[in-house]
Amino acid sequence: MPESYLVIGGSGFLGSHIVDGLLNRGEASVAVFDIVQRIFDDRITFFNGDLCNEKQLSDCISKCQASVIIHTATPHPEAPKEILERVNIDGTRTVIAAAIANAVPKLVYTSSAGVVFNKNNIVDADERMPFPANEDAYNKTKQMAEDIVLAANGKDGLATCALRPAGIFGPRDRLLMPAAAQVVANGQWTIQIGKNDNIFDWTYVDNVVVAHLLAADKLSLTAAPIPNEELGVALPQITLTTGFRRIPTSEAKPIGPSPHPDAEELAAQEAFRDPSTQQLRPVLRTKFDALSPTALSIDYDEDKMPLKVAGNAFFITGGEPVYQWDFFRAIWTQLGADIDMKKMWHIPARLSGILAACAETYGWITGKGTNFTAYRVHYLTAERWHNMEKARRVLGYEPVVGVEEGIKRTVAWWIADQAEGKLSEKK
Repeated sequence: MPESYLVIGGSGFLGSHIVDGLLNRGEASVAVFDIVQRIFDDRITFFNGDLCNEKQLSDCISKCQASVIIHTATPHPEAPKEILERVNIDGTRTVIAAAIANAVPKLVYTSSAGVVFNKNNIVDADERMPFPANEDAYNKTKQMAEDIVLAANGKDGLATCALRPAGIFGPRDRLLMPAAAQVVANGQWTIQIGKNDNIFDWTYVDNVVVAHLLAADKLSLTAAPIPNEELGVALPQITLTTGFRRIPTSEAKPIGPSPHPDAEELAAQEAFRDPSTQQLRPVLRTKFDALSPTALSIDYDEDKMPLKVAGNAFFITGGEPVYQWDFFRAIWTQLGADIDMKKMWHIPARLSGILAACAETYGWITGKGTNFTAYRVHYLTAERWHNMEKARRVLGYEPVVGVEEGIKRTVAWWIADQAEGKLSEKK
């Protein structure tokens, strides 16, 4: 029997792309529940309503006879704490209550990779990493919402899972691209905070859509977990943008950053090295390396942590983490910036943090606020990349668009969108 899909937050950035994905693969029953309608398509049934109003949501589910709910609704990450709590926590509880009341069998929740971030470096982290204590209201409320969703798995026949996309970008984005365009317009591309030695996961939106559709297709309370024997089979490299890489060492970083922040120091060390001495390059184990002390200390229980979709969370990335400022400069260049690295101002991360704290204090005293915050400095200078092997093994997920191609598509959309907006203003 064909599924009937309800995308909550289907007018938003990610939600609208998921709707497109469903329609493009020929789904006949697709509905959207949101506070505003931005998609006008005869193939879609739109329901206007408040996420926290259980009656409105329940009526919507009943009318569209949803068998799969994809819950993507979330406020702007910098929205007031009260709004974040209302939508992400109270709204998610409402979704679960309405789903159970209408005997919906599947619920896919869009969480965030930020649930494990609290100004700390995230290095090849997988889903075993526990939630940290979090000061950031957005990440904290997403943590709580994810817990609520996964705790509901198995209740009254409802199967649930959560996806944790990292750094989503693409057409219709209203966070990254406006900021990038403003940087180019103001000539601020000459400023870099930190050494640009921090790797970050940026994920093109089409890849996140693929993951959601796979989760919806495979979500089931009765499906057996994949056997552990399959974990012994190596997965292929993801080479959509970078091609096959050499093994990074202390002196070789095949993907950047540009320029290498320690180039002069490395050259000096090489000049004084005794050529007869064999160099030993230590291998730094990541937090959840299978042979790391952390991983070996985990008492793995197949019954408590089965490799299946239902009841589980999954990191979703493009599999091509990049150096943060290289990514930004690629966008700025596509937008027309004539970047000259010789004119670059490098502000140390620690100094930037102090300046940001001063700016926040001044903004608090004057009541004017500031966009230059200590949290943003941490965001720009911390390493944040995740291990998505679980999604590849269990969901069968593979990225379909690389970072480089994603940047080209995103900037092309932005330029066309801005031109269309100016044309509309003239009319």
